[in-house]
Amino acid sequence: MIGVPFLDLKHGQCKFALGSIDDPPALFCGEASATGSPYCAPHHAICYPPRPRNERRGRCDGPQPGRMIEATGRGW
Repeated sequence: MIGVPFLDLKHGQCKFALGSIDDPPALFCGEASATGSPYCAPHHAICYPPRPRNERRGRCDGPQPGRMIEATGRGW
């Protein structure tokens, strides 16, 4: 973490705010961003943790009552 003021951040630098959650952000990480992310790899992992396999792409563990409809338009 370099600690870069917001106005000094350049394209390709990590925009993860440093400091306490109670304080307004004054400095940002500034390390090289991961491809396709505004954050470096470690901060990207914090902001976008991997989801459990059953939550990816809208999948669920099984049928959800009230969400499935037969071809006739009636609920199961």
